Amino acid sequence: MRYALFLRFPSVFASGRGSTNGLDFRVPGRDSPVSLQRQLQDYLVPGGAYYDSEKCFSQTAPGGAWDYSNIGFGLLGYLASRIAGEDLREKTRREIFLPLGMKHTTWRIADTPVALRG
Repeated sequence: MRYALFLRFPSVFASGRGSTNGLDFRVPGRDSPVSLQRQLQDYLVPGGAYYDSEKCFSQTAPGGAWDYSNIGFGLLGYLASRIAGEDLREKTRREIFLPLGMKHTTWRIADTPVALRG
């Protein structure tokens, strides 16, 4: 069965997408070498490196149950970037973080001053 994708579902944790099933694309102390687009393709597209039709998808219809999904939020950020026509990290830095005086707020470890990395 196929479902239409509604952006409101990833934002309320009810997308019909499962959790990441133990996958963790983070690398301690640095940014992931794998792009968000590649992560999403590998996880969501049949034949992808991490695709598993049994484990990657909830058996519940979208909106039917609460289940946190990092992949859902990754997809939401990727779609926002595509719709905006620019990288969401740069857009939020310029239009949200800097106007609020948030000089040390960033999405990437590489953009964080070394002295502030934990």
